Amino acid sequence: MHGCPYGYIFSSADLVRSYKDHPAFAYRAGHIAERVEQDENGARVLCVDDHGRSTTISADRVFVAAGVLETPRLMLASFGSHDDGLTLRDSQYFLLPFLTRDANPRGTPLHTLSQLFLEIDGAVIGTNNVHVQLYTYNDFYAARMAVALGPLRELMRPLAEFAGRRFVLAQGFLHSRDSGVAHLSLSGPSPHPLLAVAPTMPETVRPLLRKIWSRLGQAGRLVGILALSPLAESADVGRGYHSGASIPMSRSPMGWQSDTLGRPRGLKRIHVADASVLPEIPAGPVTLTIMANAHRIAHEAATLDRS
Repeated sequence: MHGCPYGYIFSSADLVRSYKDHPAFAYRAGHIAERVEQDENGARVLCVDDHGRSTTISADRVFVAAGVLETPRLMLASFGSHDDGLTLRDSQYFLLPFLTRDANPRGTPLHTLSQLFLEIDGAVIGTNNVHVQLYTYNDFYAARMAVALGPLRELMRPLAEFAGRRFVLAQGFLHSRDSGVAHLSLSGPSPHPLLAVAPTMPETVRPLLRKIWSRLGQAGRLVGILALSPLAESADVGRGYHSGASIPMSRSPMGWQSDTLGRPRGLKRIHVADASVLPEIPAGPVTLTIMANAHRIAHEAATLDRS
């Protein structure tokens, strides 16, 4: 899936563009954060620009929200060593296509957003809840089928168009407790180490997915849609975009756990504020949860500065 190329949903890029003229906001393109550090007076981000020149950005506090891979790399490079490792937790992602009897009519207004959410009660399948999003026809289906047909695309174009307009895609996610993980560690020489990612998929995942696909197929028949189970796909660790919990928050943090303000390793002025500090990754959408938690961390940290 491609998100929404028509711009129908929130995008952080739009927010950044709206802030560009605000006097309290500065976007510094071409700077790569290599380390963060703190002392009793404040915190700093040590950067390298496109020309290899070192730059230091100083502030009262630093909030790190660089994503589920770059945030752990930055924190390990700043406060860890090559002997340290973090565990990235994932929400296992799968795709199950369906065919319907009724075609989507031509010329109707379209978007690429999910049209229906389904939740499978974990008690029914002996696990945690499963989240499923259903997508009906959009412009990308027929085009993707044509690419898959290769040299036969022109000959099979009518069939691709016929199937594409009757295509429904189920996109599902498991809870992180039922999914694979990735071990994160530093690789390569200092002062510019890379992040090594070593995924591990438990043997229990595939049997669980087959049980879920069977359950969805049964539900589909009740409403007149046919599950194309042989075409179902399960993703590698991390492909589903719902990952994190590598520096999980805890009321009594130990090791690389963070406190409730996203501060690991006893830090006072450096806060992690993205999905890295979630305690675990639920099956459902996590974006609003991440945004709300980041807002809470920033607000409560500002309260500390005023006290």
